[in-house]
Amino acid sequence: MGLGVWGLGLARGRLIYDLESASPVTYADLYDSPLMASLTVSLGATREPSRFTLALENVDGSKDSVFAVKKQVRVDVDPGTGVWSAVLDGYLTRIRRVFDPSRQEKVLILEGRDFGSYVLGKRIVSVDYELNPRLVCDAAVDLVSGQGVTSSNVQSSAVIVETSRKPYELRTRWDVLVDLAVEAGCDFFVDENRDLNFFKAHPDAGNPSSGKVFDDSNLRYLEYEEDADLQVNKVWAASIVQMNVSHINEACESVGFWNAPGFTKKFSTSGAPNTNAKAVQCSSAGGASPVVVLGRYGDADQLGLVENQWQRFTFTVNYSLAGGRESIYLDLVDAEGVHYWRRDITGDVVSGVWKTLDYQLPSENSSGWTTVGAPTKVNRVNWVFTGSSVPTGSVVFQWCFFYRRLRRSSSVAETPLLEKAVVDPTVTDEADLEALAASELSRVKNVFKTGVLRVDGDPSLKKPGYSAVLSSARMGIPSATVRIDQVVHRLGRKQYSTTVGFSTVSGRSFAAVRERLVQAGLLSVRPGVLDRQ
Repeated sequence: MGLGVWGLGLARGRLIYDLESASPVTYADLYDSPLMASLTVSLGATREPSRFTLALENVDGSKDSVFAVKKQVRVDVDPGTGVWSAVLDGYLTRIRRVFDPSRQEKVLILEGRDFGSYVLGKRIVSVDYELNPRLVCDAAVDLVSGQGVTSSNVQSSAVIVETSRKPYELRTRWDVLVDLAVEAGCDFFVDENRDLNFFKAHPDAGNPSSGKVFDDSNLRYLEYEEDADLQVNKVWAASIVQMNVSHINEACESVGFWNAPGFTKKFSTSGAPNTNAKAVQCSSAGGASPVVVLGRYGDADQLGLVENQWQRFTFTVNYSLAGGRESIYLDLVDAEGVHYWRRDITGDVVSGVWKTLDYQLPSENSSGWTTVGAPTKVNRVNWVFTGSSVPTGSVVFQWCFFYRRLRRSSSVAETPLLEKAVVDPTVTDEADLEALAASELSRVKNVFKTGVLRVDGDPSLKKPGYSAVLSSARMGIPSATVRIDQVVHRLGRKQYSTTVGFSTVSGRSFAAVRERLVQAGLLSVRPGVLDRQ
């Protein structure tokens, strides 16, 4: 098996190439240049897959054809103890060549990513995970089963109590894991042993400890920031669902029922076939003005919709009546003839053609509604056709829906009021929305504390998302538990250091601290290019 070794002095690194081959290719020893190559390994959790970048001096071109993409590799580090430690296992995914004549440099740059994000990011879920509500921890285990990834570090249902009802068919397994983690307030990564670590993301929620302590005795660099820009004390979780008042695919036609001055038609919402659910009721109340009613058949026409919880009402109509028509009204009725909202839709209906009409409900402060009495609920929907004579012909209704905005909130008692909203249209259960709001609030209710630190190279620092303890008497920072957002191992020119991006809030993307790392000179914009500083 070919081994590449680089580094002068105590710290060393090596790349084990073509792991899956029974006869791995042996390539030239990389310890052959007075100008040192560099290695950067960036370990991340959830939305930040782990990656490596290795830059090799290649002035003589001897390494031009040694490497090939899509080969399994492992990156090991020896911090100077004589013991090799694996820090990343994955695939070589990109090979770049850089030539700088002015500096007489020719560099070969190898880039790759961890096994889990590469393989699971290219494997499609072919079954629907919405069959039943599933414990998130169980779903995570199922997603990696049979994919070359073990799951011995997935926290149990005693810690991860959330369930998921989302459909995941025809999405990559990695994307599904990200969704599950976000939904349950978790983090995950696939480590150098190809084992899934899936766990609660926040120290307060039970995320595991890395066992690391950073203090004045080992800190070589520390940048620490307190930021209230992202802090809120109330979170709204929202979703949008729809209620079908009639049967979805069945037209409800009035042919043959315009046989009296007054007409009432009821459509079932109970699931019975429409042909068995309609009823005709004739009365003298309407004169020459027929009324078509959508209600709950056999239950006193009580839909019972709380008006301020719904956003829009839409329906499709084919109006083919002949006779002395004067006006057409859409009534949202609380109590018939006493409390209702009315809208004149005469100009919106086109005779003889199908027309889909969509109206914002009066609770949304939309214009065009007249309030009669003091309605608070929608128990019936009436279409009122006024005219001077009994009409002939038909009216056909189809696709009658209310669109509902579900909203739930979670808050802490503080002033001033600071709010944010999260929207997930796949969450249709009110209890799940409350849990979503509470989970997000736990993440953003505190002053955000974040930063970067650097210590001497430590290959045992390889658990992004885990917690650690940070304190610094020199900077006046009391001991606190922080989340390890990202770990960056860097070797080059006799030096080996480990940089950690950290925060006190779970789910923090490393993108927010990457710029700080670059500005501090701890991470290259294109990691792996030879550093001449």
